[in-house]
Amino acid sequence: MSIFHQRQQGSYCRYHSINNLLGRQICTIAEFDKYCDELDDDNKFTVKCSKRSQEFYNNGNDDNIFGYTMKKKGINVRMVGYDFHRKGDIKLDDIEPEDLLGAFALVNGHVYCIRYYNDKWYVIDSSSGRIPEVQFSYFNNKKIAFIFVWLDLDILTKI
Repeated sequence: MSIFHQRQQGSYCRYHSINNLLGRQICTIAEFDKYCDELDDDNKFTVKCSKRSQEFYNNGNDDNIFGYTMKKKGINVRMVGYDFHRKGDIKLDDIEPEDLLGAFALVNGHVYCIRYYNDKWYVIDSSSGRIPEVQFSYFNNKKIAFIFVWLDLDILTKI
């Protein structure tokens, strides 16, 4: 099995999770920092918080640093967020597998991704040396917030 796995540098887990979810490096750390500042400006944050904190912007759509970075790179995505306060379980029937790339996960201020690859789920955490396979029930841990990501997979070949 060959799954792209970018390892952690500094406090850039969100940056690494984007690259790991897409299966290749789509931007540099310098570009990511620039996108964080642009997103802060767009949201009228007077203190530049996006690159210095683990703000998740889990608002259920792509208006977050993950979607913003991908849009800047010409990758159109659709995102659906499930926060810590969700009442019920995430149902497999609600997650359309067509064009699903996986999900971003946030737990204790750390972000990683769960990649949907060859009909299986893999945790790709930039701070870990392993890529364990997990079952869909992994998404029902209410201590973890998720943003599922769908995109046109044909776009990935154009990057």
